[in-house]
This record gives sequence, structure tokens and C-alpha cells, in this order.
Amino acid sequence: MFSESKKRKTAIGYALAGLVGASLLLLGSNAHAQYYLDQHREYHDGDSSGNGNFSAYYIWDGDTRNTASSNTSNKRESAAWQQFGAGATVLGASLEAVYAEAGAESFLSSNGSYQKVQWGTVRFAGQDIFNQTVWNTTCPGQGASYGCTSYSNSLSKTLFSAGPIAFTIGPVPVFVSASVKGSISGGLSATTYSASYIGKSDSLYGRSTAGLTAGAYVSSDNYAEVGIPYVVSIGAGLHFKLIDVSISPTMYAKEAVYPSGGVVKGTRLYNNVEPVTINTMSGSVDVFAKLFGATIASKTLISWSGYTYSDTWINDSASETL
Repeated sequence: MFSESKKRKTAIGYALAGLVGASLLLLGSNAHAQYYLDQHREYHDGDSSGNGNFSAYYIWDGDTRNTASSNTSNKRESAAWQQFGAGATVLGASLEAVYAEAGAESFLSSNGSYQKVQWGTVRFAGQDIFNQTVWNTTCPGQGASYGCTSYSNSLSKTLFSAGPIAFTIGPVPVFVSASVKGSISGGLSATTYSASYIGKSDSLYGRSTAGLTAGAYVSSDNYAEVGIPYVVSIGAGLHFKLIDVSISPTMYAKEAVYPSGGVVKGTRLYNNVEPVTINTMSGSVDVFAKLFGATIASKTLISWSGYTYSDTWINDSASETL
């Protein structure tokens, strides 16, 4: 059960930019430089609200990485990735309303070949409607160094039904049911570029972009039935918004590097943004037992003070010369 305090999103970012675990081994008159350079940014965002009767959540994670290594299988790498999900729980029944993921990676492998891969997933109401991983294919109208994958869809439907769940309201047993409906969307774009850099051997000019445009509006239509005779009417909070969230983030990484004199030279950068609009649940669902039009008992199933936020939550970029 979620606590009744609002849970605002959190974001974590970090960078390892520079020489990590570098060593110089002197073997007689030969010097062999070993290096691992990692420029890494990672982000986490999310919110949950509600209680054991009605609750909703969304999550978002993003990541970019530029690496250069002397001794790993992917000697040079530029990568971007992100995922988003939103869902709800109503009267003990839960469902992931939407999930979307996009990823892209450009790299020089240990055998000297330039590789690129894009992948993406979109799920609606817990079912995959798109799931694709594409290796070393080209984009229409572009050269062999380019790769791309994209998809977009949306729908409005009843996601699931919940209940009936019994609640005792004063002396009256009441059975509450709900029909949970959603308007959901999931779109993704993943692009890559992987080639040598200015003709240098053992180099990489790599670009990777992962973008999402996704959202969910989820609401609950609630119904109640009385469990004893003579109570002639029953009322419930008929329509309750659980969550309304939309995002359009982009993760971008670029690396242009080559080895020189036992070190790596070149440039690398990232440019990551996450615009988000969130309207959390706000209001209450109340059930009333009435006798001849007069309320004889009532019960609050959920009462929540929500908030609205619309801004670019992540706006993070940097460029580095090696």
C-alpha cells in the first residue's frame, strides 16, 4: 500500500569521464598501455499515488554511454537507451497500461568491424504490439553506416474490470466493482551511425539516439450494489481519474575517438532531455448507503490531494575533448 504522502519523482545522474583503472605495464623495453574511458549518464524518474483500493504509477529510466577500451570486446562504443511504463491497481486488480522502450548502440568490435543495433518495444495492456531488434541494417535513402528503427501507435479501450469487493458501510454490506479504461500511446525512434573517424585505424565515429513519445490516461468507472433489502439506492464516486502522464524524452550520445601514443584522443558528448507532464489522481471515491433517499451510512475508499507538473525534468548535456 502506498503512503498517503505524495511521492515526487527523483533523478540520478553520474558521469565517469576520464581515465578509469588505467595502467602502464613495462615489460623489458616494451610499454603496453591499457585504458578504459567511460562517460556515463543515468537517470531515474517516477511517481506513485493512491492506497490499497486505488493507486497508479509511472516510471522512466534513461541512459547514455560513451566508452573507449583497450581490452574489451567492444573497443569503442556509443549507446543510448530509455524505458517508460505506467499502470494502475483498482480494488485488488492490477495492470501495466503502457510500456515503451528504445535503445541504440554504435560500436567498433574487437575484430575491427563497425557494428550498429537498434531495438524497441511497445506494450499495451500487458501485451506486446511491437518488439524488434535490428542489427547492421541501413535506413532508406541513407548510407551503410546509418541504422534506424521506429514505431508509433495509440488506442482507447477498457483495460480491465475489478471486483466486486465487499465493504461494510455502517450496517450495510456493499459490493463495489470498477471498469478501468485507458487512452494510451507508445512511440519510439532509435537511430545509429557507426564508421571510422577521419580515416584513423582502430577509431570510431559513433552516434546513438533513443527517443520515446508515450503516455497514459487511466480512469476508473465505479459501481456499487447493496447486499441487504430495503436499502433502495446506493451511490459511488462514478468516475475517478487515476493518472494522466505523457513524456517525450530523447537520449543522445556521440563519440569520435582514435588511439594515439597509448591514449585515446578525440571528442565525446551527450545531450539528454526528458519533458514530462503529469496529473496525478485528485479527489475521492465515496460510497453511500441510502434509505428512501436519505444517507444512512458512507465510506471513503480513496481521498487524494494530487498535483500537476509540466516541464523539462531532465536537461543535461556536456562535451569533452580527450
